[in-house]
Amino acid sequence: KLYFEQTTRVIQLKRRKEPRYQPPKKWTQTAAVLNPTLEARSVKCTVVDISQSGIRLEVLQELNFCKKDDVLKLQFQVYKRAEILCEGAVRFVLTRKGQGPIIGLEFTNLKDNQKERISNIVEDIVMFLSTQKS
Repeated sequence: KLYFEQTTRVIQLKRRKEPRYQPPKKWTQTAAVLNPTLEARSVKCTVVDISQSGIRLEVLQELNFCKKDDVLKLQFQVYKRAEILCEGAVRFVLTRKGQGPIIGLEFTNLKDNQKERISNIVEDIVMFLSTQKS
C-alpha cells in the first residue's frame, strides 16, 4: 500500500514519444538551419541525434536568430539518404562556452514524403546499431 501526505504533489514526467538515435560518426552528413531573413545564407550544423518526431543539432557557427518556440527551416541529409527540407519548432537551446549551441527541434507540418524520409534515416541507424551489437 502507498500512502501520500495530503501536502505531497504527485507529478508526471512528460517523455518523448520516440527514442532518439545518434548517427554513426563515420557516416557522412550535412545539416543547416536556414536564416529566415536571408534564405540564401544558412547556418551549418551537425546532427547529434534524430527521432521520428525531432532532431538535435550542434550549431557550428553563430546562431543569433533562434529562441525557444521559434519555427525554423532546416535542411539535412544523413549518409546515403535523400536530403530533407522541413520545418521544426525549437524546443531546447543549450549554449556552451567555446562551442556552438545545441538546439532541439520538433518537426512540424511534415508531409508524407518527409515523414517517410525521416523514417528511412531512423531505420538505417537502428539497423546499423543492431548489427554492431551482435
